[in-house]
Amino acid sequence: MAEEHQRRRVLFVVDYERDGYSVFKFNLKDLFSDYHTSPPPPPMKMEMLPLPGPPVASFHEPEFFRGDIAFAVSGTTIVGLGLKRTFTYDVKAQAAGSGPGTAAAKTGAVLLPVGADDVYALAIFPHWGHRPHLEALSPGKGPTLAWRALPQPPPELQISSNPGSSQVCRMTTCFTMGGRLWLSAQGLGTYSLETAGPRRTWRKEGSWELPVEGLPAVYVPELGRLFGFCPQRRCLCACDMDVRPPVVNEVWEDTFPEECIKIGYGVAPNGSLVYLGGGRLCITRLVNDKVASSALCVQAVQLQLRQRQQHRVEMVMRRIRCYTMSKLARRAYALQPSTS
Repeated sequence: MAEEHQRRRVLFVVDYERDGYSVFKFNLKDLFSDYHTSPPPPPMKMEMLPLPGPPVASFHEPEFFRGDIAFAVSGTTIVGLGLKRTFTYDVKAQAAGSGPGTAAAKTGAVLLPVGADDVYALAIFPHWGHRPHLEALSPGKGPTLAWRALPQPPPELQISSNPGSSQVCRMTTCFTMGGRLWLSAQGLGTYSLETAGPRRTWRKEGSWELPVEGLPAVYVPELGRLFGFCPQRRCLCACDMDVRPPVVNEVWEDTFPEECIKIGYGVAPNGSLVYLGGGRLCITRLVNDKVASSALCVQAVQLQLRQRQQHRVEMVMRRIRCYTMSKLARRAYALQPSTS
């Protein structure tokens, strides 16, 4: 029950162009309040609400750096990374701290919670950083924090681009599944790294790329699916990970928020996914009217195996809600809770 209660609350990061970063805690219980009814009621119309404030944490990026800061949450600790600079915020203790710097800069950083304790730092463009390319931090283990280097990825993932060269390594998908970190690189294939045990080794899963996008994507073991965004239509899709190469079995076009388009908002190309357990998935996107305001669009969906076709997954839309913000918001996304 404690885990279920915890999974009703999700942290959302809002990146304000000149005013730093704010972290809000949302209780999503009412978005899924009718998920257990049979047959399920029709989804409610989109609601427009203010952000639930005040924020639980606020950060400012260093003066010498202007770019995207990556965030992740491990337990009750938020970890932020900009290039090499790390900071932490303990939501429970309401205490901010300056964390240890990474050994190598991460341009286009991605932070990924791994298991119950670790956060991995990697980069969308691995070749733009210096070694080590992949590092790990354990925010909840002891008072002294330090990033530690993980085994270097295969050489082809460390390609350095030269002027006029088409060889640019770009990561399109990353996630964890079965005790391994998985990632796909455009034009190179899919690789995985063992995340537990004494032998943390890389292997190439195949020359194919995963057909979904997500940094990170979300693997749901009870459904046997990897959930991400369709690269073309930007809606939610599900990839069957039990076949090689993996294939997209389900595409749900109605998860693209057309309601926002109808009232004059534009939809950002990227979004974030958070899995809350029990088949409940939260889709988050930034939308704006290109004039005066932005909004955080949150969609709640329920996923389950079809009763007569156990190899197929069906999706039921629950509720959609937009939280209004100022035009200064340039990014907004949810943080996946760490799992055991």
